[in-house]
Amino acid sequence: VLERRWPAMRTSIDTPIAFDGNLERYALPQPGGRISLRRFSDNLELANFPPPADSETLTLLSSADGRFLAGRFSHGETWLWLIAPDRVGDPPRPVLKLTGEEKLSEVAFTADSHLFVAPAGPGELVFYDLTGSAPRQTARWSGLPVVRGLRFDPAGQRLAVTSAADAVMEIRETGTGRLLRKLSQSAGVTGVDWSPDGTELATGSEDFQVRIWDAETGVLRHVLEGHQNVAVRPLYHPGGQLLATAGWDAVLRFWAPVSGRLLFNGPACHDWQRFSTDGSRLGVANYDGAVEVYRVAASKAVRMLAPKTRENAQLLY
Repeated sequence: VLERRWPAMRTSIDTPIAFDGNLERYALPQPGGRISLRRFSDNLELANFPPPADSETLTLLSSADGRFLAGRFSHGETWLWLIAPDRVGDPPRPVLKLTGEEKLSEVAFTADSHLFVAPAGPGELVFYDLTGSAPRQTARWSGLPVVRGLRFDPAGQRLAVTSAADAVMEIRETGTGRLLRKLSQSAGVTGVDWSPDGTELATGSEDFQVRIWDAETGVLRHVLEGHQNVAVRPLYHPGGQLLATAGWDAVLRFWAPVSGRLLFNGPACHDWQRFSTDGSRLGVANYDGAVEVYRVAASKAVRMLAPKTRENAQLLY
């Protein structure tokens, strides 16, 4: 059910948007390049600030608790801001600047917002602890595939790394960087998300398919077919019984992960969406430029039966 809609907030389908975990605030670039931080309840602009070095904003991501905002920019930098409380006119404070990231790659926060990871160069990731007064670098990984998607598991113990260029997904141990699992796909891998219990992952792919994997064994559980173009970003509902996928065909689709069955199609959406932490709402960047919030109906499954996996995945490690 559509709860709130703010029309014509985005200038194109590629304009990024960052929703906080409670869907109370969102940030997006505005005409002229400045970044606007706004409140969902009344669309009041809380802050308006310029991106660094007059560059195009490629990606924005908010930490789940809304304290941090990360942005990647076309001139090869990643910035991290500390968000002030809801005081009008109080701009976010920059606390970190990185250079040399892959242009198409993502950044990621742990669910508790204690750790931040971003690409630092070809096949490199750098990690920062956010629990102190200033971000503190804790690790740097190298020798990775060309990074596209990044997502921590719910406990922050594992990091999924996907590559569109190398058509693989790696699962690594956060604390050590140790490779736990490496899976190949038939086409480039775009976005990735973990189920709320950490037992499975969903990946989008350049072959228009979405795949659901067993996180422990690497077994491919389901191949979801229905997107008519590249499937960019999968997103699990916090309850675990719903998976939303968006892609270049501009249709947001909802699936039952346990069976792989398509449940229904949602609003026109290309890439940017987020469930609230409690699962009661869904924030969507609509294809027509609007920013929308939908109320998610509560439901409880009594029993779910899953068919056998339809495809064997190639296990590299």
